[in-house]
Amino acid sequence: MPGPSSSHIFGEIQGAPVGTHFIDRKELAQAGVHAGNQQGIWGSSEFGAYSIVLNGGYVDDDDMGETLIYTGHGQGRGKDGKERRHPRFDVGPQVGDQEWVRGNAAMRVSAETGRPVRVIRGPEGNEDYSPIEGYRYDGLYKVVRAWQEKGKAGFLMCKFLLQRLPSQRPLPRPNRPAKWWDPRPSELGLSRAPITWPEKRQVMDEEKDAKMREEQQANNQTAPVHHWVPSSSRQQETTSTVPPRNGLLKIRGRYTTFGSK
Repeated sequence: MPGPSSSHIFGEIQGAPVGTHFIDRKELAQAGVHAGNQQGIWGSSEFGAYSIVLNGGYVDDDDMGETLIYTGHGQGRGKDGKERRHPRFDVGPQVGDQEWVRGNAAMRVSAETGRPVRVIRGPEGNEDYSPIEGYRYDGLYKVVRAWQEKGKAGFLMCKFLLQRLPSQRPLPRPNRPAKWWDPRPSELGLSRAPITWPEKRQVMDEEKDAKMREEQQANNQTAPVHHWVPSSSRQQETTSTVPPRNGLLKIRGRYTTFGSK
């Protein structure tokens, strides 16, 4: 099963062909398709970008399907209204110029090296190309150009022109049935195949039931078992009788003289 380390490679990820859907970003990371929990760009400023998520985060984005203009990150307003959010999670309206750092630098390196970048679309992007729900892997793109220009908010933005590489599966459309990523090995044990949403829901329910059974078994093994005892039984338990010794009979913790008539 691909882990987080597999996201540090360029190109396709085994078990996640073009058109594979993912429930959320956590699944993207588990599959190794995109490891950034919040970042739109996942990559290295030294080697280039491995993947990007296109999800309507910036007004300067322009998704045309096979070609797209992608906006870098940085100097965004956080959801809490503060002027600056953590630099890894900049989102919202622009409040400053973007710089050639972190993911922006990685994308510029990709433009120089020509290494392919995985493109994932989310539900908040251009409705003509974006999935209705979840995230979808749409194939490999090449960063043709990287530049800076003033954006719609009046600040300098890092921009990237990407072109989809040829000889791939056709770009999926929103109205096509979704094929969801399956983390389970196939019957052959070689790779994972996409599954439909009903199958995906069944897998999630089975995993949830299995987890509940494991927790229940663990609780049964560690927690003491308490049984309700009726009052009559408790009365009998508190009355202990031992064989008479030295003319005494022990009843309810007290010794009483025992004798025969």
